[in-house]
Amino acid sequence: MDKEGVEHRCRYCGQLAKFKCHDCDLDMCQECSVKHPDMVEDGELGNSCHQILQLDIEPPQRVKRLTSVKRTNSSSENGDSARYLYCPSHAGQTLRFFCKDCDTAICSSCTDIEHGRHTTIRAMDAVLEEKIRLQELMDSVDKLQDAIKMTEEGSNALNDQKGRVISDIDETFDNLLQQINHRRQQLKDDAAAQFNLKLDQLQKSKNLLATHLQDVKECCSLTEKALSHENETEILFVKKQIGERLEEYAKMCLSPESITKDSAIEFDKQSMDSVEIDTLGRVFSNVQKGWALSGDVVESRCVPIQRRHFLRLHMSANHSADIHFSDIQVTCSTKDVVFTFEQPMESDSRTFTIRFLVSRVGPFSFSISVKGQFISGSPFQFYAYDADDGITSSSPSPHHMNGTNSRGSPTGSCYQIASSRIPRANGAPSLSPRSRVSTPTKKFHNGHSHSHSHSHTHSHVHGMRTNGSVHGLGSSSRRSNTLEDDLILKIGQRGRGKGEFTNPQGVASTPQGRLVVTDSNNQCIQIFDNTGECKVKFGVRGRTVGQLQRPVGVAVLPSNGNIAIADYDNKWISMYDQTGKFMSRIGHGKLLGPKGITVDSNGLIYVVDNKASCILIFQPNGKLVNKFGSRGNDEGQFAGPHFVAVNSKGNIIVTDFHNHCVKVFDQDRDYLYSFGTNGEGNGQFNAPTGVAVDKNDNILVADWGNSRIQIFDSQGSFLSYVSTSVEPLYGPQGLTVTSDGYVAIADSGNHCVKLYKYSY
Repeated sequence: MDKEGVEHRCRYCGQLAKFKCHDCDLDMCQECSVKHPDMVEDGELGNSCHQILQLDIEPPQRVKRLTSVKRTNSSSENGDSARYLYCPSHAGQTLRFFCKDCDTAICSSCTDIEHGRHTTIRAMDAVLEEKIRLQELMDSVDKLQDAIKMTEEGSNALNDQKGRVISDIDETFDNLLQQINHRRQQLKDDAAAQFNLKLDQLQKSKNLLATHLQDVKECCSLTEKALSHENETEILFVKKQIGERLEEYAKMCLSPESITKDSAIEFDKQSMDSVEIDTLGRVFSNVQKGWALSGDVVESRCVPIQRRHFLRLHMSANHSADIHFSDIQVTCSTKDVVFTFEQPMESDSRTFTIRFLVSRVGPFSFSISVKGQFISGSPFQFYAYDADDGITSSSPSPHHMNGTNSRGSPTGSCYQIASSRIPRANGAPSLSPRSRVSTPTKKFHNGHSHSHSHSHTHSHVHGMRTNGSVHGLGSSSRRSNTLEDDLILKIGQRGRGKGEFTNPQGVASTPQGRLVVTDSNNQCIQIFDNTGECKVKFGVRGRTVGQLQRPVGVAVLPSNGNIAIADYDNKWISMYDQTGKFMSRIGHGKLLGPKGITVDSNGLIYVVDNKASCILIFQPNGKLVNKFGSRGNDEGQFAGPHFVAVNSKGNIIVTDFHNHCVKVFDQDRDYLYSFGTNGEGNGQFNAPTGVAVDKNDNILVADWGNSRIQIFDSQGSFLSYVSTSVEPLYGPQGLTVTSDGYVAIADSGNHCVKLYKYSY
């Protein structure tokens, strides 16, 4: 019985245990403890230097090591069966070892065969490490309790602060209401004073007019009497005395306009129309001071849509420099804005950059916080407009950003901006996997808030959806200029978790705008929505039906949306539905090493057999329809083909890895032409991998060795590059053109998937 009162029994004979072997984690009686080091386990001699301690003595101090005696051939079969499980692959072998690379228990035979080059340790050592790790996790419970206590204290403080804020709001608006009521009374008093003044003037005018009217009536009466007597002398007298007075009254100005003007009182409320109630006051968390925002649109606050813009976040010189990239949180008010947040270079650690693109006309804002506190001026309001409308304004004003004209453009807030494009230099830098360029880390988002584990970022294709974003030039175009394309979204980083990759190989797009990505080393499939968030992750490592060993190519069937996965090591195609449920497999026994895979408009499945250097065509039910190609350097032969695409005419386009070219066949599998040679120039390749076609039948090819994406017309003539200078590729593999006209690339060397704005 140990110090805690727990009774231990000998694992061999069942008697009361007084000793414990810490190498084998066995409790033993005194007699068995002497024999224990000599016992044979699984046909192998045990270790004679086992550490056997009394149960009532704390290791590793004050330990009296028991000496071992000569080994015997006695067996500890009963003890082993209680301590170890048996290997399912090798009969009779117990799982005595642990593979760190595969994170699984293995037997001694496994260490020589499947796991020969892996890092393996004894199972007991792995258990000990796990115990230490679990103990550390248990120790962290106190930290969690302290954190909970701090959270409760913060909640109480927050509640108190809320009360103070509410009181301040009530007091401020009570004062404001008091001032408004006072102003209202002032205006009423002004109206009453104006009324009394006007009324007094009208009354005086009325009295004067009444006096004149009485005089006129008297004159008229005298005139009537004179006319009735027919006395000529009296009439002449009336003309002289009364006629002149009547003429004066007849000339008096008694127009209705003059009387209406004297009776008018109006209230001018135009000055109140400019008062924006939404701008009265603001509630925010603690404000970070010492930060400033600059950029090409900060002054005007007006942003042309479908163009790249930038904002620079500056930290003042007297500000504490203890700010890390993960301390800064940037969110946007709408998903119509896709933005990247870049980590500064070491030489300029006080400046951060936000690059963004807006897809829709309307107001939006950026909120920026540092260590949970908003910087001064956040949120920063902007207005997006269509530059093709030719907006003109002489005085931009952020206060009018809510107004729009009949074309949906901001009124009185934006300068006229020409829609001309600045051409870039021809060519793109050659970047091989052996000469990787290091670039600053970025966070990629698409609207709204994303945490810095990003996921965030929250990116996305829908947020940049535009009508006619792909400008078709026709398949016969021969222009050769660098396009104004740019990085839109980056998905994932190196790791084994959800939304992370280790050597992504294939990428396919669904009609709904989702991206399906194969992760070769993590042996799983992940599906991302158009914001870059992982929605589905599935796949079990193994070599049986429904499992994945080395997934490479991926395609989405147009008929039912099922996902076809080319498994290179399992040598078959696995079919899954969009939830990750295994449906069926095809090509078993017919494939040696499948890589690229695609589906044509008729639902036929084209598979590149890399090892056999041929192309196989299957029906969705698994029936082999046709097969063509062989190993070699001739026109219809391949040397390590990688990926395949089919254009609108049914032509089959295959990347020939070791022949450094792309070969094209018609729908009858007859050779048409090839393009490309080994090199770094325009139209040359250094081991091409991924291939895709757009709606104009232009061909996009991933140039693995040169780490670039080249664009060709349907006849194989070089057109341009996809600009990847923002964050260079490193050994690109599969690629696809999305339904929105963007190109998604499996950047295997950088362990991520990148989405680029692409126009041709």
